[in-house]
Amino acid sequence: EGSWKDVMETGGIFVMILTMALLLVFGVMAGQYESFKDPFINMFTIPLLVIGVVAIYAITGKALSMFTAMGVVMLVGIVVNNGIVLVDYTNLLVRRGMPVHEACVTGGASRLRPVLMTTLTTILGLLPMSFTRGENSQMLQPIGLTVLGGLTSSTFITLFFIPVMYSFFNEKRGRKTKKAA
Repeated sequence: EGSWKDVMETGGIFVMILTMALLLVFGVMAGQYESFKDPFINMFTIPLLVIGVVAIYAITGKALSMFTAMGVVMLVGIVVNNGIVLVDYTNLLVRRGMPVHEACVTGGASRLRPVLMTTLTTILGLLPMSFTRGENSQMLQPIGLTVLGGLTSSTFITLFFIPVMYSFFNEKRGRKTKKAA
């Protein structure tokens, strides 16, 4: 009973920390975009990280732990970076008068290289931490594996998902641009 109680208390704390992280990330993006709509586009990518986390733990056969939860909290801030790059550039193209659909395609194509470069450098930097064996590997490995798996899946899904969500949320904006022209 005592161990289970500790696990439940720690789990509750991590849920609170994750909620605070989500709210802070949303607040920063809302301030950056000066909008409440565009941060929602990026926030939809956060659940996509679960795919990679589950996949990497299934592949490696490791068990989930509280350190996995720490990695998920880290991922909340890391995963939205790729979406910020895509949405910010697409907003710039739309403000310059490009139709929304065309801006999504152009923004995705032109930001593909920077997104892949930043993700690849982070993933390569995490490889030693993720697969090391040693005294502290019980603490470091789950964090590394979580960030590695979540970042990998969310990046590749984000490259397709963000433009679709952007065009869905900004459909009316595109119609206004067409009517003004």
